[in-house]
Amino acid sequence: MSLDSDKAATLSLQLAEQIAPLLAGWEPAVQGAALADLLARWLAGHFTGDRGTTKSLRDVMLAEHIRSVVQLIEVNEAQILARLKHDA
Repeated sequence: MSLDSDKAATLSLQLAEQIAPLLAGWEPAVQGAALADLLARWLAGHFTGDRGTTKSLRDVMLAEHIRSVVQLIEVNEAQILARLKHDA
C-alpha cells in the first residue's frame, strides 16, 4: 500500500499524537532511548539480500529521517512555547 504525501503526513501526525502521551513524564534520557530503539527497529525492518546494499539503504533512510527531524524542531518548539504561554 502506498500513500500520497498528504495522507501520509496526516496519518503520521495522528500517530505522533497517540505516542506523545506515552513519552510524557519520563526523563529525557529515557525518552531518547525509547525513540532510539524504535528508530533502530524501523531501520532494521528495511533490508535487501545484500549486506552492503542494506547498509546503504539504511544510511540514506537515517540521513533523510534526521533531515526531517531538524526541519520539525522549530515548528514543534513554537507549538510547545505557545502551549506554555497559554497555560501560564
